[in-house]
Amino acid sequence: MTEPLLSVDDLRVEFWTERGTIHAVNGISFDVGPGETLGIVGESGCGKSVTSLALLGILPRAGRVVAGTAMFGGRNLLALSDAELRRSLTQRGLAHCKTQFSLENVSASADDFYDRIARPKSGSNISTREIAA
Repeated sequence: MTEPLLSVDDLRVEFWTERGTIHAVNGISFDVGPGETLGIVGESGCGKSVTSLALLGILPRAGRVVAGTAMFGGRNLLALSDAELRRSLTQRGLAHCKTQFSLENVSASADDFYDRIARPKSGSNISTREIAA
C-alpha cells in the first residue's frame, strides 16, 4: 500500500467563547493518497471549513487545535511554526478553496460561454441559445 500524502488522525478543534467552549471538529481522521482528491461535504456548521483552516494554520483567533496530528511530507503540520507551515504548504501547492465564492456568478459565466464559445458562425440566423438547447 502506498504511503498517504496527507494523514489526519483524530483532529479536534475548539473555539473558546464567552458562553463556553464550542467543539467544532471532534475527532476527524482521513488519508489522502498520491493522485487522490479530497472533497469534504456536509451540512452547514459541521466543521468542513474549520478542518481545512486548521490544517492550513489559519484558524480565527478564538480557535485552537486541541488534539490530533496531520502528517504531510513526514512532518506534523499541526506542530510547525507559522513560517514552517507556510513554506511547507506553498512548496507543495496546497490551498483552501471556498466554492461559494468561486461559483458566485454562475449565470454570468454561462452567458460568457454561450457568447464566446458557442457563438454561431457569422451570417447564421440561429441564435446561441438555440444551439445550446
